Parts: sequence; structure tokens; C-alpha cells
Amino acid sequence: MLAIYIGLTIYAGMGYRKESGPYLSFGKAYQHGFIVFACSGLIATLFNIMLFQVIDTDLGGKVTEVAVENTATMMANFGAPPDKIDEALEDTRERMTNQYTLMGQVKGYAFILIVSAVFALVTGLIVRKPEPVFDK
Repeated sequence: MLAIYIGLTIYAGMGYRKESGPYLSFGKAYQHGFIVFACSGLIATLFNIMLFQVIDTDLGGKVTEVAVENTATMMANFGAPPDKIDEALEDTRERMTNQYTLMGQVKGYAFILIVSAVFALVTGLIVRKPEPVFDK
């Protein structure tokens, strides 16, 4: 999914470069990529807020319990001691419960913005096409 996400942003950036002229500075390419990533992250965050806060308010708890069960099974299969399993399960339960609150989702979007800035650097380097310094 990440490769598709980055690939679509590069494709959109190349379309932007074609529309804006033959050349595109790194700054403009970075700005375009960041806006694409930030807007898509905002749409996903708003969808998740609607899903977990309005549509199915119990879904966060259900997802948390499945994650806790999977963690317990995985740790038991690796032969972890029972006290470490209990500690990990409590940590997983707390982290997952906080993730599905409204404030947790807002914090998640802040993290998305940071990751978007990094991805925009990469896509900006790929999409940019600087003007030639010397004429032939």
C-alpha cells in the first residue's frame, strides 16, 4: 500500500510539473507532495474519526481486544514468561485504547504530518526538474 501511495503521489507530481511548465523546482515539488500527503492523511483521519466515534463506537474496543489476543498468542508461541506476557498485554491494551479516542486520532494525524514531510522530500527529489544552469 505504501508503494502505491508514494507512486500515485509521484504520478500526480509529474502531472503537476507538466502543467506548470517544463521545469519544477525542488521547493515546489516538495510543497506539492506535502499537500497531497497531508490532504490524503486528513481525509483518512476524518474517516477514522467518523468510523470510531460516530458509526461504531464499540469498534475501537473490539480491535483492541483482537490485538491483545494476537499479542498473547504470539508471545506464548515464542515462549515468553507469563509475567512478561501480562506486562505486554497491559501495554498493548493501553496503547490501543488511547489510539481510538478522538485525541488519539488527532495525535495520529500529527504523526502523519511528520511522515508526510519525509515522504514529500523523497517524492520532491524524484519529481523535480531544475532549469539548466548553462545554455548550450
